[in-house]
Amino acid sequence: MRPVRQTCCAAPDPQFEAEVLAAMPRLRRIAAALAGSASDGEDLLQDTVLMALQRHHQWHGENIGGWLYTIMLHLNANARRHRDTLPLLALDGIEDWGEPQPDALMRARLINALEALAPDFREVVLLHDVEGYGYEDIAEKLSIPLGTVMSRLHRAKRHLAEGLVGEASERGNA
Repeated sequence: MRPVRQTCCAAPDPQFEAEVLAAMPRLRRIAAALAGSASDGEDLLQDTVLMALQRHHQWHGENIGGWLYTIMLHLNANARRHRDTLPLLALDGIEDWGEPQPDALMRARLINALEALAPDFREVVLLHDVEGYGYEDIAEKLSIPLGTVMSRLHRAKRHLAEGLVGEASERGNA
């Protein structure tokens, strides 16, 4: 484990900590969606809060949710890059996998389709469809124009639909 590098010796002020705590329930849901499971999401959330506390001096007092979300996206991208370079385990010794449940299959297909989206598209879909934010809120959170939010959401949903239909067609032909 790497040693924690301290860039500022002053502790975060109570207002900062209160705002981080207030943002945690929403961040927890987003982290689970980004990471693919609740346990991996908890790890991602913990890393996000730790990074935020270490770098609290970099926050300028506006849009803490967007700032924390950006930290989370960067940590998730770094973890994914690292995970993609690790060797896969051999699963030949497992005798009985059991029959997957339809809900689990649909969830897995949807998660795969979400992961296939570009990060800019994925974050807008997660904020809108999973978290229930409106277009204006997303634009403010991500510091992008309203038209960009609408365009990304439309294109992301089109890519999701094409991916899910394409996967269904492949399964039907196999």
